[in-house]
Amino acid sequence: MILSDPDEPKFGRFANGKPKKGDPKTLFRQSPKWKEFRALMIRMNNAHCELCGCHYTGKRVTQLQVHHLDPENYYLLNPVSFSVVCSSCHDVIERFVTMIKGKNWVLPNNYREWWILIGHHLSKEAREKMGVLIEEKAKKEKELVYEVR
Repeated sequence: MILSDPDEPKFGRFANGKPKKGDPKTLFRQSPKWKEFRALMIRMNNAHCELCGCHYTGKRVTQLQVHHLDPENYYLLNPVSFSVVCSSCHDVIERFVTMIKGKNWVLPNNYREWWILIGHHLSKEAREKMGVLIEEKAKKEKELVYEVR
């Protein structure tokens, strides 16, 4: 049996394994109310990731995460404001949101595929910014078409 080093950093948690003092969101996610809601969401989705479709059973269910679609209302536990995704898909969503929020980010050429794939899983703020970027790109493409003619 391999025992972990108690001084080794714990991944997915703070270095000491406890939530940062004063972080209300972390404390909320450890509350019985959140844990019960999380379990309900996973049951409602039959332990499937809404993005990639993978099904999780047994201990692997812990790889499913309940993603906030409305971070401004973090504590409002309304099932329509959440999606159930696996940890890998959640990372993709969060990285995409981080990129969208960047000042100099431009739409990739395959933005339509990205929008179809994860658009539903983005926060309202990220969807709005993506919509603005899509409109700007469409306007530029339309201007290019007129210039070529």
